[in-house]
Amino acid sequence: MICWSWSVLSLTVGVWMVHQLVIIPTPSRKAELVDGSSWWLQHEKYTLECADQWRQRRGAMLKERHTPWQAETRSTVLEDRHRPHQKVLAYNNHRRGGGGGGGGVGGGAPKGVGSRQGGQENGNELNGVFKVGEGKGGGGGCRRVDRLLDSLATDNDHQAFIWPLPLSYINGSGSIRVSRAMSFQANVRSELLRNAFRRYHNLIFSHRQKKDSATTRHTTGISKEERVRSLRSAGLSNSSWWRREQRLVDAAEEEVNEDGGLRLVSIVVLTSSEKLQLDTDESYFLEIPDSEDAEVLILAETVFGVLRALETFSQLCSYSFSSKSVEVKGVPWAIQDSPRFPHRGVLIDTSRHFQPVAAIKGVVDSLSFAKLNVLHWHIVDTQAFPLEVPKYPLLWNGAYSEQERYTTEDVKEVVEYARQRGVRVMMELDVPGHAASWGVGYQELWPSAACREPLDLTKNFTFELLNGVLDHLNDVFDYDLFHLGGDEVNTNCWEATPHIHAWLTKGNISGQAAYFQFVNRVQQAAITRGRDPVNWEETFNTFGQDMDNRTIIQTWISEMTAMEVVKAGLRCIVSCRDFWYLDNLKMTWDGVYGYEPLQFIPTSDQQALVLGGEVCMWGETVDPSDILQTIWPRAAAAAERLWTPRRKADRYKEQLQTVSTRLRYFRCLLTQRGVPAAPLDGTARAAPAGPGSCYEQ
Repeated sequence: MICWSWSVLSLTVGVWMVHQLVIIPTPSRKAELVDGSSWWLQHEKYTLECADQWRQRRGAMLKERHTPWQAETRSTVLEDRHRPHQKVLAYNNHRRGGGGGGGGVGGGAPKGVGSRQGGQENGNELNGVFKVGEGKGGGGGCRRVDRLLDSLATDNDHQAFIWPLPLSYINGSGSIRVSRAMSFQANVRSELLRNAFRRYHNLIFSHRQKKDSATTRHTTGISKEERVRSLRSAGLSNSSWWRREQRLVDAAEEEVNEDGGLRLVSIVVLTSSEKLQLDTDESYFLEIPDSEDAEVLILAETVFGVLRALETFSQLCSYSFSSKSVEVKGVPWAIQDSPRFPHRGVLIDTSRHFQPVAAIKGVVDSLSFAKLNVLHWHIVDTQAFPLEVPKYPLLWNGAYSEQERYTTEDVKEVVEYARQRGVRVMMELDVPGHAASWGVGYQELWPSAACREPLDLTKNFTFELLNGVLDHLNDVFDYDLFHLGGDEVNTNCWEATPHIHAWLTKGNISGQAAYFQFVNRVQQAAITRGRDPVNWEETFNTFGQDMDNRTIIQTWISEMTAMEVVKAGLRCIVSCRDFWYLDNLKMTWDGVYGYEPLQFIPTSDQQALVLGGEVCMWGETVDPSDILQTIWPRAAAAAERLWTPRRKADRYKEQLQTVSTRLRYFRCLLTQRGVPAAPLDGTARAAPAGPGSCYEQ
């Protein structure tokens, strides 16, 4: 383990709970997990000092990571914008103590973790980190944590088959088995973590192992005593069948006990909140030992950081067909990770083609595998209004059919399903344009039969209905951002409609001014409900700095617009159509990867206004039969751009072969998990060109 401060064990329960404000469940309240795993934290293995050390060092690293290194040229500033913990190693050299013989506070590494030779590029640092007996006498209770975090500076990223690449890592050259009896322990009670443990256990152990045929006889959840009582009541307890069955059960239990490999993942969560918002911390520290007697350790600020760590751990696990067991190669591992941007998403469009709830859940699952955290749900548009709004029950008359609709319960189910996987759902109502389907049930929303959009802004009913829809969505969606569209508004339609033309003339306002009034009025309705409004680029191009300062602009037309948005002091989300529109089937994965969100944004203050980005899967040519293979693997290229430090991602051209090999590996991982990701070769969602390995297509 990473913390060996046995002299401070007296701080364990009371001080930890007061300081971290989390609950440590007692063994008597334990909840059983997969394969009989226990769920409470064995708190004696950690100390307050250890958690504090990680938190303090993590904060310093992230601060440096988001601060440009002093440089004379603009290009260097851009290159360094998100460089991880620059100069931290040199800065902390004076804090490093000598080695020693294993006594005193901080002395001793986990059993079986000795001095390693080689490893990845930082072989010498690795030897200094994983050394038995380091920090003899008074060097601080978490000297190994300090040394590990100082040493996470390797640039040998092409060796790690982790997608997206982590902030920093260091690893060795060994391998270790992972026991199917692996259990997860956390210091907080969390149904979200319980569910995540089950999911990742199933993902990691997707292959039947050689002892499964026996052990499955005893994994039904029925105790031996209950089985005996049932058989006795049936008069079968002395039968030859029962005796044979009992021998198999006893053998299975013996085999489970003899199953070798890592058995425990211990998790420390520093804050107990499970609210998922724009500012939710997703950082984590992951250590995987090289001894089967040791434990995997995850430290995270929130449960959502734990989800990201579990995804990384699962990607490092692979099935060995020779030993018929799960293994982790390159141990020991120490990974310090945190996303580059807080908003990393995929837009799906359920108006142009309806996507059933099961299909949307499939998209959500796939997002979590790439550490994407936003499902931008473009629910309604000109073509269809499939959403139930109880106060206005005729709205979903605009759906394609009665079978292609979403009930309120469907939407809530998707939102919670996504939250369980660390994915926020940002809904979009695209008004006043792209709204013809609204009038199928309420024709008074149309300016006229010939002009069905933009919505009629002269009628109070239009805004009464909009407020009613926003009230409903406010109850269903919990993300702080509301996307209100606002793009491609044809004001000529208003001016050509007699009663609207008369209204404009009476008020002495132009069609463009009316457009601004409509957008601003809906924005204020969202703001009064505690939500920040998001609008498409046209609103900024038309109104500029007149936009409310809480507005977030999603750019899509020009890659230069983001620069103008942040110059105006507004936040933005980037989705440049030339690179990140997935309905462009000619756009290849490397074209997606090549788009840098901060390319034209020079200062750190302006860069901080870029919340992140989205790839957009518009629905004209996708339905449930092809949505996933159109999204993947190209969305993974954007995922790495949005997660991984820029100085690493910008090297993709010089390391194109390496990056493509890693992406092929991730694409094969997706297919193994049931996500039908298309081959990298050829155009988007193209079939394989011929027979061959998944890892070569």
